[in-house]
Amino acid sequence: MALSKKIQNLVVGIDTKNFLVKILKNNGTDFKNAAIDEIACEKDLVENKHIFEILDNVLGYYLSTQKISAPDVYVVLPDYFITTDIITLPTMPQNRLKDALNAELRRMYPNFAQMQHNATVLSKTKKQVVFSVCLVEKPILHDCAMACKKHGLNLRCITYSANAIINSFLALGGKSKLGDLLYLHIAETQSKIIYATRGKTICFLPLAFGRDFLSSEESKLLPNFVKTPAAQREIFDSSANVMNNISFVPGSIENQAFLQYCAAQTHRQIAAERILQGTASKKSVLQINFAVFARYLSAIKHTISTYGLPQPEIAIVNLPNNMLSALKNADFDIKISPIKEELIEPCLLVDYFDLYGAIFSIAFNKGHNFLDKDKKAAFKGVRVKRK
Repeated sequence: MALSKKIQNLVVGIDTKNFLVKILKNNGTDFKNAAIDEIACEKDLVENKHIFEILDNVLGYYLSTQKISAPDVYVVLPDYFITTDIITLPTMPQNRLKDALNAELRRMYPNFAQMQHNATVLSKTKKQVVFSVCLVEKPILHDCAMACKKHGLNLRCITYSANAIINSFLALGGKSKLGDLLYLHIAETQSKIIYATRGKTICFLPLAFGRDFLSSEESKLLPNFVKTPAAQREIFDSSANVMNNISFVPGSIENQAFLQYCAAQTHRQIAAERILQGTASKKSVLQINFAVFARYLSAIKHTISTYGLPQPEIAIVNLPNNMLSALKNADFDIKISPIKEELIEPCLLVDYFDLYGAIFSIAFNKGHNFLDKDKKAAFKGVRVKRK
């Protein structure tokens, strides 16, 4: 669906690492003149998922400072507000499949009655049907809608960051909308790996480090107690499990981030140590550091195979031109291809890739737009603008 160049858009995203609400304002598909604002929000509100209070406070302040009337609004939820899952059921008549899927989800998720879910069929054989399922708590959706209603805004879409990033990639003419791929999105202080098949977002893994880690020779973020060689070896053994046993549904966000960073730093230090000892070939800092990202790509590829899903043919990464040497003479078990820097340029900075992609949620990955279906239970009495 084409976007009108005259319609004013607001895209609202929540940065849970820096406790900011990021707002993109533009007209239709004109991103050259788009404006980005970042407004601080309270840490407690973010950690407790008090979305109405966050959006009410921020939108109230933002709209009082802007000349804008009745824009279309796109909300980008943080990834950790979302649960993704792969569900396999025996093949059965179509009229029984929906009830069987709901029954399985009720069994797996005790709070399923309070969740909105979207399901996509990934594969179907004579024996089984495999679904990709994305779930979010209904109160979160309701909070988004109520905040927009209070401020007279037309709520167009509620999606989540990883999905919006894939939409950006597709909207900018990304490779193989019909293929199977991993997309490694590296922002300044965090990253995520997203698995997509036939252009559909399936699952994702957030990483607690980004370009800061990729280009740094320092270990300043590594806790002091793991800086000794003995502690590094101990962490190395346990961190191998972090990389080799990837879960797409992390438990404690802080614990996951801590373990990831320990794993990444330790693997990086040991690689550098082996080079100094002459037991490995000399590599640049970028190559050593990017190998950590490659380990995560490899681990996720392995996890995908355990679900019997299509193996990704390629891993796409948004490396800037001045970091492409990270891929030089590399030996990875998956083909890694960088996005051309000029392809990303139209969507402003890489750190706002998800805000850009949210606007295309009416064109791509409709199953991950939580307004795409009739949701009277979640949005009773709320004006929702649909396409």
